[in-house]
Amino acid sequence: MYEFVIDAIRRLPVVASQDQEFWLAAAISCPDAIGCLSGATETPEACHLSPVRLLDIYHRCLRGYERLAVLSQPSTEPPGLRQIIAEAIGARERIFHFRVSKLFRCLTGAGRPEDENAQLAGQIFEIAQCLSVLPCNYLRRWISSLDDSGASLSESEACAAFNPLDCDAVLEAIYSAALEARKTLVEGYLRYSLRLARNQINSGLEFEDMVQEAALAGVYS
Repeated sequence: MYEFVIDAIRRLPVVASQDQEFWLAAAISCPDAIGCLSGATETPEACHLSPVRLLDIYHRCLRGYERLAVLSQPSTEPPGLRQIIAEAIGARERIFHFRVSKLFRCLTGAGRPEDENAQLAGQIFEIAQCLSVLPCNYLRRWISSLDDSGASLSESEACAAFNPLDCDAVLEAIYSAALEARKTLVEGYLRYSLRLARNQINSGLEFEDMVQEAALAGVYS
C-alpha cells in the first residue's frame, strides 16, 4: 500500500555526514554573508554584488584564516589554506561524494572551553561562507598562486580577477546554489526521517501520521 512512498524515498538524495551538512549550510548562508558586509540595514535580497564586495569577502576570508590559526590548539592545528580552498571547491562540485572535511574537523578537538569552541565554530563557518561565495575559477587561481609563490593573491591580482566578472551572474549563481543546497538538506533529512517511519510500520502507529510528521520535520529543520 505504501510502496509508492517508499520508492519515492529511495530516489531522494541523502545527507550522509556532518561534513556534508557543514558545506551545505555554508552554501545556504551565502546570501547572508554577502548582505552583512554592507551594513545591518541591507537585506540579502536587496544586496548588489560588485568587485569591491568580492574583494572584501576575499580579505575577510584571509583574516578569518589568520584568526583560526590563533584560536586553534596544537592538537587541532588547522589544515593549510590551500587544503581548505581545494576542499571548498570539492564540496561545491562533488557534494554527494564529499565525505571528510578538514576544516570542519578543527572542531573535534577535546579540552576546549565551551565559549572558545563556539568562537572557533563561528570562525570556521565564516571561512566556509566566504569560500562558498567566491567563484570556483577564482578559487583555482588562488590555489595556483599558493602553489607558484607560496602566497595568496595580492590585492592588485585579486582586483584583476574580480573586475571582469559579471557580478549579476555570480550573484544569481550564489542564490541558485543556496536554494539547491537547502533543497538537498531538506530532502536528505526527509529521507532519513521516512526511513525511521518505515521501521515503525508494525508498531501500532499509523504510517500516514508518521509520514506527515517526518515531512514537517524535514521542512522546518
